[in-house]
Amino acid sequence: MRHRDYSIVVVDMVKHHCLKSNPEIEQIRYQEYLEKEQKYWPELPEEDKVFKRANFLHQLRMGSYRGNDQTENLTNLMPSVLSEFRRSGAQIVHVYSRYNGPKETKPDFAVKPDSEDSIVSKIGDSFFEGTDPQEIHLPKKLAFCGVNLNVCVRASAIDAVKRGHQSYVLLDLTANDRMIITLQRSTLNYLRRKGVIVTSVQKFKTILENTRVQQRRIYKINQALRGF
Repeated sequence: MRHRDYSIVVVDMVKHHCLKSNPEIEQIRYQEYLEKEQKYWPELPEEDKVFKRANFLHQLRMGSYRGNDQTENLTNLMPSVLSEFRRSGAQIVHVYSRYNGPKETKPDFAVKPDSEDSIVSKIGDSFFEGTDPQEIHLPKKLAFCGVNLNVCVRASAIDAVKRGHQSYVLLDLTANDRMIITLQRSTLNYLRRKGVIVTSVQKFKTILENTRVQQRRIYKINQALRGF
């Protein structure tokens, strides 16, 4: 792969995080659970019942699609934005979580990678956990997007700073699924304190263009100096 000036790192844009579940099916399963509770655990203290119900709902939702309006909108928006970045020469890297699964696990992407994109897996929250950056020749500038902003995008962007990268989060290309309730404002403040630049797609494009203008100006100056 040829060297690029920057990479767009697309985090966890898989169907599990991005698509909405069927609430009717979830309601049916929850009702079945309540009937089972009444039949088998009628004498259980009410506070224990509340805890078991909450745990059942959590497991039910974890096992189904976790998307919401945020992730659905992001899934619809992202393909066209990534196409623009590809045309401008960006390296697009799609990263998905395999946790303790085999490295060959096939991800079920909600946003399909292009044939020229890179696909890597991670085993934790951060893009750098379980990923060998040398395999994909990461450039200095990395811009992160995808889900969840408050978990994997945040961890990846901060780890990038620790590894000497110029790290950006494209806020309008991020979302949190319905299982994440952390306040977004605290996440953004934390990112900024750690040296991550939180910006929008349009402002990031402006940053790139200003950098290119400066590079061309420096090149012309160097060329002129060589003529003396």
